[in-house]
Amino acid sequence: MKRSKVSRVAAPTAAPYQRSLPVHGVIENDEYSNEMLGVRMFENMKMALFFSWIQGQMNKDKRDQKP
Repeated sequence: MKRSKVSRVAAPTAAPYQRSLPVHGVIENDEYSNEMLGVRMFENMKMALFFSWIQGQMNKDKRDQKP
């Protein structure tokens, strides 16, 4: 599986509870930084679970349709 590197600055903030990170400079608040990484990891895990579930449903449908 290919992985692409995403910088903290380039990552889109889709949820209203997320704030955009500063474009330049050092992030001074490590707690905020860690929280953002945790939120992104959680969102990624939810999406992975969703797509895995969809794939399982599609495989189940294919098995059920075989004569």
